[in-house]
Amino acid sequence: MSKKLKKNVPQLRFPEFKGDWQSKTLEELAEWSSGGTPSKEKLDYWNGDIPWISASSMYYDILFDSDQKITELGLENGSRLATKGSILILVRGSILYNRIPMGIAGRDLAFNQDVKCLKIHNKRELFFLFYWLKANENFLKSLVSGTGIGAGKLDTSQLKELILFKPFIEEQEKIASFLRAVDRRLSQLRRKQELLQTYKRGVMQKIFSQEIRFKGAIGSEFPDWEATNLGEIAKIKRGASPRPISSSKWFSVKSNIGWVRISDVTKSDKYLDKTEQYLSASGIEKSKFVSSENLIMSICATIGKPIINKIDVCIHDGFVVFENLKTDILFTYFFLKRIESGWKKYGQPGIQLNLNTDIVSNESIYLPSLEEQKK
Repeated sequence: MSKKLKKNVPQLRFPEFKGDWQSKTLEELAEWSSGGTPSKEKLDYWNGDIPWISASSMYYDILFDSDQKITELGLENGSRLATKGSILILVRGSILYNRIPMGIAGRDLAFNQDVKCLKIHNKRELFFLFYWLKANENFLKSLVSGTGIGAGKLDTSQLKELILFKPFIEEQEKIASFLRAVDRRLSQLRRKQELLQTYKRGVMQKIFSQEIRFKGAIGSEFPDWEATNLGEIAKIKRGASPRPISSSKWFSVKSNIGWVRISDVTKSDKYLDKTEQYLSASGIEKSKFVSSENLIMSICATIGKPIINKIDVCIHDGFVVFENLKTDILFTYFFLKRIESGWKKYGQPGIQLNLNTDIVSNESIYLPSLEEQKK
C-alpha cells in the first residue's frame, strides 16, 4: 500500500490557477537507479574528470563537483552516471546528518551506493518535485531506520510508494520559479554575510595587532597595551559531569538550569540562550554551575569555541569558565574567537585534542585599558 503524506490542499495559490491537484507516486514520476564504488585498489579508476558524489559532497542544491573524481574506466567498472537534471538522494547514513542530503545534478555525475538517482520522466517537473522533497524532509526523516556509524537507512521501496499531489505543469513551473527566486535571494544574502565576515576578521586582526587604535572621548591617546595571560585576568575553572551521564536521574524537563553540550554551542553564535537538556537538582550537584553572563569555552574535541551564557547553566569537563573576569567580557570573547584555531598547536597528529586549565591559563594576551577594550 502506498504511504501517504498529509493531502496537499494548497492554502496559498497563484490566483490564475484553478482545479484539483493530481496524485502520483514517486515511482511513477522517475526512473530510479543505484550507484556504486569502483575498486580503490585500481589506480586507473580514480583521479579522473568525473565527479563522484557521496555523502561528503552533498551540501548544495545543485551538485557540480566533488573532492573525489573517477575515470571513464572507473565509471564502467563499479559506478553509475547520473545525467544532468537528475535528483540525487542520500539513502544510507542519513541519520548522521540530521537531514536528508539531496541535490540536483548540475552536470553528468557519478555516484556511490549510498545514493539513489531519480531521473525525472518530464524534465519540466524537475524543480517542483525537488522542492516537494525538500518541503517534506521532516517526513522523510521519520522514515529513516537504524542508528550508529554508517546506519540510518531510507528504504527505497517506501520512497517509491510516497504519494504527492501535483498541479498541471504550468502551475508547477510557476511555483518552482518563485521558489528558485527565493533561493537566489538567500544565496545573495549568504554571500553578503560571507563578505562581511571576511571584513570583520580583517578588522579584528588589525585591532588585536594594534594596527588600528581607538582614541578617548576628547581625542586623547590610550595607554600602551600590556602583556599578560588568561590566568591573570580570570580564574579558569573546568566543568564536571555526573556519572553515568546516560542516567535519566541527572535531567529534568522542569529545570531551568541548562546542561551545556558542544552541539548547543555550535548551533549558537555569540550568546547561549537555551540548551537541549536541563539538569535535575542531583545533576547540578555533580556538575559545575555557571550563572548567566559568564564566558565559557570548549576544551575537548571541538576546542576553543567561546560563548557567553545568557541563562544559568552547568558545564561538563569539556568546558572551562572564566570566573571573576577582570576584562570586558565582549573584548575577551572576540580575542578568544580570533585565536580559536590557534589552540591546535597543542595537539598531536592523529590524537583527539584536549586542553586543560593550565594550558588555557598560560595563553598570552595583550590588553588595552578597560575603556579601550569597551570601545
